[in-house]
Amino acid sequence: MRGYKNEAARRARADDSVHLFLRDSDGVRFEGFELYDAWTGVELPMKGWSPHKGRHWWACSILWRELKKYENIGPLSNETAAALIENSALSIIRLQIQPQLGHAGTDTTMIYLRWVMDMLSRPLSLDEDTDKAMEVRWQPGDSE
Repeated sequence: MRGYKNEAARRARADDSVHLFLRDSDGVRFEGFELYDAWTGVELPMKGWSPHKGRHWWACSILWRELKKYENIGPLSNETAAALIENSALSIIRLQIQPQLGHAGTDTTMIYLRWVMDMLSRPLSLDEDTDKAMEVRWQPGDSE
């Protein structure tokens, strides 16, 4: 919303956005005060939890669920597997997550790509020889 200079432009942007919080009864989006009242009227699931962190949780869970489909992709080289996972993650982020969260640019959404690459990477063992330790070796599902 920072790029919108006046209230009318911000209101138009908000009205045209995809809304994640819709009423079950009629499909109309919740107003901000309704979300605030619902949030402050219950005990939080954990200390520090917020609607913004809930958005991150949603994005990460969507990305992880979609990438789990590549868990058994067969015998691919590490480079091929890494490229497949990274390109698939980028597509999921750009086509599913970014439009739902309403991110205007990719900078904000790219944190999810860094998160999934961290989840899929495997720490190097200090016991491995130097040549092998320099290789990045991971396969989908290794971090589970």
